[in-house]
This record gives sequence, C-alpha cells and structure tokens, in this order.
Amino acid sequence: MKKQIKTVLPVTIFILLLAALWELATTVFEVPHFILPRLSDVFISLWENRTLLGRHFVLTLGEALLGLALSVAVGVSVAIWMERFSLAKRTLYPLIMASQTIPIIALSPIMVMWFGYGIWSKISVVILFTFFPDCCEYIGRVPYGRPGDRRTYENDGSEQTGLVPEMEASVRTARLFHRAQAGSDNKCRRGSARRMAWR
Repeated sequence: MKKQIKTVLPVTIFILLLAALWELATTVFEVPHFILPRLSDVFISLWENRTLLGRHFVLTLGEALLGLALSVAVGVSVAIWMERFSLAKRTLYPLIMASQTIPIIALSPIMVMWFGYGIWSKISVVILFTFFPDCCEYIGRVPYGRPGDRRTYENDGSEQTGLVPEMEASVRTARLFHRAQAGSDNKCRRGSARRMAWR
C-alpha cells in the first residue's frame, strides 16, 4: 500500500500543480479563451454539454470499433497471404511500406470527398491509421516470444511436430491485439475531435 502511495502521490501532486498553474496563468494574464480557456471553464463546458458529448462518444466508439475490426480482418488476411505466398510478399510489402510515406492527415480530406461526411469516411480514416500496424504486427520481425524460444523448441524436436508454427501464430496474434488495445484510445480521441469539428 505504501509503495502504491509513493508511486501515485508524486504524479497526483504534479497534475494538481499544473492545473493550478493553468488556472492562475490564464486568469492573471487574461489569455483569450479561444487560445487557452481557463481550466474551470473547460470543466463547466464538459458538464453543460455532457449529453451531447456522451451521445457523440457512443457514436465515435462504434465507428472506431467497426473500423478497427475491418482493419484487423483485412490486415491479418493480407499478412497471412504474404506469409503463404512469397510472390505476394515481394509484390505487396514494398507498396505497403511505401504507403507510409504519405501523411495520413493528408489523406483524411480525400476520404471525406470520396465518402462524404457519413460514417464510412470516418471508418476509412480509422482503417488508414491501423491497417499498417495490424498487418506488420502479424507478420512481425520477431516471430517468437523470447530470443531463445525457437532454439528451445527446435532442440525438443517440436519443429517437426508443428508446435513452433503454432507458437509463432499465437505470439503474433497476441502482439497484434496488444497493439490494438494500446491504440484504441487514440483512435477514439481522434474520432471524437473530428466529429465535433465536422458538426
């Protein structure tokens, strides 16, 4: 318990100091609210618009989950296809890597022009954000959980029984969903901000 308090207390104090500094600075220097609103005004606005924000949160969450599900399905399918067929990997992998040189933010307006302001333009943006990590995480540069796992299983004769490929697939899948879990909150935040901006 004391260890947890020692871990949480410094962070809590730092956040409270930042909040107090924010409120004090915007009040003393009379910073325009459109540049940096007071923290108290932010909380007031959140409370007054709680119904609207809650409704948009549910819609954005649904869009993010649907986009993430489609991205995982397509990304894993393409990754498996490239793993199974070397020609597909030699053909598609360079194109997938080259696509990452294009800023996603530059493609977002194009998605809006193609699909309009409906749900599919937002889902397409989620897929653009998540397809590359989903696909590459499943392919993976490190197919085993730890550096010694491959050697251990090979010495046990497991490679002949097919245990190593099963372990490889399970580790890649676990890494994939770990990445999806870690990135889901960012997708929701981007979607919420984008939805409010389009209204």
